[in-house]
Amino acid sequence: MANRSATGSSGNGCRSASLGAGGATHREEGPMSYGPSEVKRYLKRRKWTKPYHPRGPQAKTPWARFEMSYVPEPMSGCWLWIGDTTTNRNGTLYGRLRVDGKSERAHRFSYEHFIGPIIQNFTIDHLCRVSLCVNPQHLEAVSQTENLRRGFAPSAINARKTTCLAGHPFSGEKDGHRICHECLRIRARRARQKKTGW
Repeated sequence: MANRSATGSSGNGCRSASLGAGGATHREEGPMSYGPSEVKRYLKRRKWTKPYHPRGPQAKTPWARFEMSYVPEPMSGCWLWIGDTTTNRNGTLYGRLRVDGKSERAHRFSYEHFIGPIIQNFTIDHLCRVSLCVNPQHLEAVSQTENLRRGFAPSAINARKTTCLAGHPFSGEKDGHRICHECLRIRARRARQKKTGW
């Protein structure tokens, strides 16, 4: 496993990590995209495997296991999880950590340790869009609605649109759907012309 050293700290208590002996940072190319398959290939190329957990009481603490289960990626700043993983119903890969006999998402554990408690009914969004990242600087607690809006599902993409298909800005909302009054006026005028002939 690559040698890690932590240097410095940020205002929110997050540490900055570097790779290499003496704290020197490797300037190796990171993966161009950060889907689960690309992360796995990147770690395999660097021969980073799942960490070895030494025996003893210290290795049994969640924080000790967390410390041994990620590797900083210097190009992006992500802390790539190389420990146990789990997938959600969409097939997205997340880090998994055993805490007090229960399975917990590694990025949630990181947020609570470095930043603070997660507000009830809030979820943790990866600002870097890398689901295996556990760097607290790349995490933000948001509502479920906001988290879905930031995603790439068709509903999320439509939610971010500010204009209709004709390029007019949305100007109102009806029954939970955004409407364009300009398009409504155009359709009404065309219907009137078709009916009356002028």
